[in-house]
Amino acid sequence: MNKFAPPAHFSNLYEQDDKHRGGGPSWGNWLLYGGLVFLFLIYSNTFTSAFQFDDFSVIVDNPQIHLNSFTFQSLKNSTLSHLEEGVVSRPVARLTLALNWYMSQRNVFSYHVVNLFIHILAALFLFKTLILLYKTPVLQNTPETIVLGSSLFATFLWAANPVQTQAITYIVQRMASMAGLFYIMGIFFYLRVKFAQTKLQKISSLFGALICFFLALGSKENVVTFPAALLLIEIIFFNDNLSWRKHGRVIIATALLVCLFCLLFAFFSLNRDYALPMFDYQDRYFNLQERMLTETRIVMYYISLLLYPLPERLSIAHDVVLSTSLFNPLSTFFSIAAIAGLLFIAVRRMKQWPILSFAIFFFFLNQLVESTILPLELIQEHRNYLPSLFFFWPAASGFFILQQTIFRKSSLGKISLSAMACALVILFGWSTAMRNSTWKTKSSLWHDAYYKAPSRCRPAFNLAELAEQRGRITTAIKRYNDTLSLVSPNPAFFHSMALMKMSELYSLQGNSDKAILNYRRSIHEMPDLPFSKYQLAVLLYRMDRLQEAASILKDLITQNLAGPKTHGLLGQIYLVTGHGDEALHELATSLQMDKQSLNVMEAFALCLVSKHKYDDAEQLLYQLDRRAQDPLPPLLRSVIYSAQGRSVLAAAVVARILDDFSLMSIEKQIRRMIRSGIDPTFMQYIKTTVDNHSSRNLFTCNNPNYEEKK
Repeated sequence: MNKFAPPAHFSNLYEQDDKHRGGGPSWGNWLLYGGLVFLFLIYSNTFTSAFQFDDFSVIVDNPQIHLNSFTFQSLKNSTLSHLEEGVVSRPVARLTLALNWYMSQRNVFSYHVVNLFIHILAALFLFKTLILLYKTPVLQNTPETIVLGSSLFATFLWAANPVQTQAITYIVQRMASMAGLFYIMGIFFYLRVKFAQTKLQKISSLFGALICFFLALGSKENVVTFPAALLLIEIIFFNDNLSWRKHGRVIIATALLVCLFCLLFAFFSLNRDYALPMFDYQDRYFNLQERMLTETRIVMYYISLLLYPLPERLSIAHDVVLSTSLFNPLSTFFSIAAIAGLLFIAVRRMKQWPILSFAIFFFFLNQLVESTILPLELIQEHRNYLPSLFFFWPAASGFFILQQTIFRKSSLGKISLSAMACALVILFGWSTAMRNSTWKTKSSLWHDAYYKAPSRCRPAFNLAELAEQRGRITTAIKRYNDTLSLVSPNPAFFHSMALMKMSELYSLQGNSDKAILNYRRSIHEMPDLPFSKYQLAVLLYRMDRLQEAASILKDLITQNLAGPKTHGLLGQIYLVTGHGDEALHELATSLQMDKQSLNVMEAFALCLVSKHKYDDAEQLLYQLDRRAQDPLPPLLRSVIYSAQGRSVLAAAVVARILDDFSLMSIEKQIRRMIRSGIDPTFMQYIKTTVDNHSSRNLFTCNNPNYEEKK
């Protein structure tokens, strides 16, 4: 028999017999199921909420997630391949996102349904885990009414809290909620191991705990604290003879090891000779010391959000003033003192107040990964999903102990306090529904963030993108310009992107000088970012400043930053400047890198014809005939027929061109062909035929300095 077997009164705690009602479910079950329905209702307004922010890079614009066939290889590719830009793969969470894509692609409904199901399941297992914790030796003598009432109250204060909306309504943060679900399931199965009556039950529960831990790791890495959480449970709840004298040394030794661990990582992250990439602060606007000091204030702010979660205090972006020293700002010192005080209480009162001690330790333990030395963004609300699992348990327990103590003989008093508990949960739920409405569209989310954090770069940048998408060019330029003076998590990157966006908009307005100036400023911000250089080269090419454009493209190739577009554009410059061999080389290189580029294929065919390589050109034109939507391929074919003496075929092709395409598009491509150095002798018949079919001469503007704007 298990030495931790609970007392008999726990065996039927929330499934008691109710003979006078025919053995139906107990009031505890009704409240539990009612609470789960309540969770569904307060999140039901999220089912049409749009993709937001990182949803696009992780899901919508990420082909690796796009599962199109339900095969083992497709599942493997979607689950185990890494995202671009060095994001660590989280295979379990990514598998669920891939399955969602397979079911509904860009339709957000299924994504939100899965997110809500995860949250409801997490709430259910939190309740069951709390019930099991009350069976432990330290808490086993707790009265049944307190056990059931406090477990329900703590569960739904956590589950209905508006702070959790970012982990649930923000689709990609399923990673955080899944990690929380498997974490609490792992604790539940571990407790089942402790209370197992047979070896089979013990083995199966242990296997379940291990599986949940690995599933949690596959969802998000911050669950590495799981073994430490189990150690806390062992120390606090399974040792009823707990004393500071007996366990104080162990606790102090553990704390010292954690401090040593942090110091070692700090050393490696600050010392360039031993720097680790994942601790690189180079692209952040804060250093390690500033982050560590600032996070003490942020963690205390998280606590205040959990206790006072008005929608007005919640945002996807927060204004955070950096702590540059222990007393600047002064709240840094008080935050450190508060954290130290809470940990001191947790240690000293572990025996008298085990629930409070566990909640404090659990919260700070699970803030260690994301709120200490890693160079992540300073503040994100979804980071509280896992740490806050047991946050409300002490208050809920104290509430029902107070109810049973003060109103022990007063049914009205007990009912009144229970009604107050329900009202608080409903108030949390109402606030959650209100906060969820902010996530409805990209516009509503980022206007809300800009209003609450006007000094942050990201909300202003996203609003600028919205203005650009709606065609409000002047407003977009102003907003992008404003972001240059705002605080950003990665200043160089955001400044470079804003300047590049401004350049594109100035180019649309025809203000080439300002466009070039801002492209150069963008390159200065991030010299290793090839896109700004390529875009500047494109603009110079369109302005017929070919030597400058070619110089930039050659630099990109020399620095190994060139992609297929770079080689393709350089090939087209070589083509119009009379360097046919170099053009062939660059265009062939571009096609080797990207065989689907229509523009490069057309330029390559044009180059082959200009070099009299007609057989190779015809093979390429057969491919272009199926894809091209302009007259260039048939025009090139007519040139080849003319060169080969097949005048009848050439005439037939030209006649078809005149039937299928507008004169303006024909004129544009003929000018392009002339500029590319195709022998004028072969063009004469085409020009004459086209002129004869036109009411005007298409070549009156035949200026050798004609600027092609392709």
